[in-house]
Amino acid sequence: MRKRLKLDRLAQWVLALCAGVLVVCIAAVTSMVFSRGMATFTVNGIDPVSFLTGTLWHPDRPISEGGPLVGALPFLVGSVLVCSLAVAVGFSFSLAVAILMTEIAPSHAIARWLQSLVELLSGIPSVVYGWVGLS
Repeated sequence: MRKRLKLDRLAQWVLALCAGVLVVCIAAVTSMVFSRGMATFTVNGIDPVSFLTGTLWHPDRPISEGGPLVGALPFLVGSVLVCSLAVAVGFSFSLAVAILMTEIAPSHAIARWLQSLVELLSGIPSVVYGWVGLS
């Protein structure tokens, strides 16, 4: 019993150390991303409003021509449109499959097959779908 207690305490210390290292790593990555992102506004002198509303993207434009231009509006609008389209397509298919499985053919073999397929696909992380889509 005493040996098990010592082993449990050792495991607690190891897990606490791992959690501490994880917190430090996350804080380091967050601070690095934040400092590099803020450098765009502080070092390059980019106005945050022009960054969010600008449409030109020339980050390597020389100082003699007025310095870098970074407008993120096309990227933001594109992201919103792509996400909206994905939600519309996904919602349509999922609603159709749900209606088929519950109302049209609840005891049919195709409903059991679709249920198995939906359960299988829901177990795959979305990152994998993104990687497949990119490939």
